[in-house]
Amino acid sequence: MTKYTRRFFVKSAMLISTMFSSACSVLSASSDKKKMYASMSIEEAKAHRKAWWKKNPILLKDYQVKACGKWRIHMLGTSAGSEPTPKNNHTSWVLEKPNGELLWFDAGVYCSWTAHNMGLDVLQAKNMFLSHPHADHFIGLADFFTTVNKIRWLYRGKVAYSLNIYTSAPEMVNAAMLFSTAGMGTQKYVNVQTLKVGEVYNDGDVSVEAITNRHMKPRKDGSLPSYSYRIKIASVKKSIIFSGDIKSLHDLAPFLNDGGADLIMLETGHHDAENLCRNLKEVYPNAVKDVLFMHHGRHMRNNREFEEARAEAAWGKPVIISHDKQTIDFA
Repeated sequence: MTKYTRRFFVKSAMLISTMFSSACSVLSASSDKKKMYASMSIEEAKAHRKAWWKKNPILLKDYQVKACGKWRIHMLGTSAGSEPTPKNNHTSWVLEKPNGELLWFDAGVYCSWTAHNMGLDVLQAKNMFLSHPHADHFIGLADFFTTVNKIRWLYRGKVAYSLNIYTSAPEMVNAAMLFSTAGMGTQKYVNVQTLKVGEVYNDGDVSVEAITNRHMKPRKDGSLPSYSYRIKIASVKKSIIFSGDIKSLHDLAPFLNDGGADLIMLETGHHDAENLCRNLKEVYPNAVKDVLFMHHGRHMRNNREFEEARAEAAWGKPVIISHDKQTIDFA
């Protein structure tokens, strides 16, 4: 054994010994604390808890909106309604305005939990647009209401809040409100609006237009409960098409025939990304500039590189295969 090898082993042994000694001392200190806490009387334990709460209050800072200064897209959930998988929540995404306000699209499970932990201000979601009443796009509503209620409680009701929800199933929104309040009533800050074809929202800069698609079967009265959206932003002269779930790309023809969309957000839970790209290029060649895929089924999630390569070969340039907690600067 050379002197360099011996030196290496000696240094390694000393390092391991130091680490082990430090770990033992930490464990010992922790063990001593546990013994001390366990030996406390009930009165001493109460005094300890009271002192802890006094030193660790809920810090309520003055409520301020966080302005990002950009148009951003945040993917809260990108999975289709398949079996639960790690790191994949069901469909939900938001468009963040430069002033911090959020336009919220679909409400898959844990959408508000994910948004809050991404640093987004859930109380800045003033308008929510639901594509259709399937659980993977809808079931996070009760969680959303619960999150809002808790945040408003922390601010002792000092933050004024109102929410418009655009949906084809008002009765399901009302059910989610009842569930989130344990049947004690609906949320007074919610205004439920029944979707219709045409422009459903316009704040002077952003407009949202809705069309029906054939993803769900017609109701008894012949109406279609499944919708797709086009979002236009006047100040930056950009637009987004959000497919929701569709039967075929041709469901989006009213938007695609107009041409010039900057981004289309397409679902892959019922379609191959490659075929969608090929149809876009061949049938609607001037419809959109860029393509983002979401609402992924099992094959897309587990064969991402393959699907991405096939889609880009068909499209002729890069595409975006979105994932949960992804943020995209849009303008």
